[in-house]
Amino acid sequence: MNFRPLLIMLMAVFCTAAFGQTVQTSMELTWQRPTLRVDGTPFPVSQQNSTKCEYRELGESIWLWGSNQPDPAAETLSFQITLAPGDYEFACRAEDTDGLWSDYSSVALVSIPLPPNSPPAAPGDLTVTVIVTVRVNP
Repeated sequence: MNFRPLLIMLMAVFCTAAFGQTVQTSMELTWQRPTLRVDGTPFPVSQQNSTKCEYRELGESIWLWGSNQPDPAAETLSFQITLAPGDYEFACRAEDTDGLWSDYSSVALVSIPLPPNSPPAAPGDLTVTVIVTVRVNP
């Protein structure tokens, strides 16, 4: 298939949320628009409805909605997404005007780093010693 991301993921960290450590990230996905159908017949831009870009955490099987490019002639999509630090896969699919979807494109891997100025790790090995004070009334 001729539907592969060429340049994937320009990331910029904007902000963080406490505790859950999520990162607001800017993404730019770039791909080649498909020019053929699966059967080898031409697929003109006039028959393409949109391109849908999805993501999933590495190792997961379910794709999650990322963003949609409604311009059929476009071969790039910029959007912001909030993700927890970790490794993710991104892929795109083309939709034709009949509502038929292509297979997923090749997968682009992205690592979302821990945000700068993240809080310190939790204290470890906490122990409690109970001290009993007995008061005796005369």
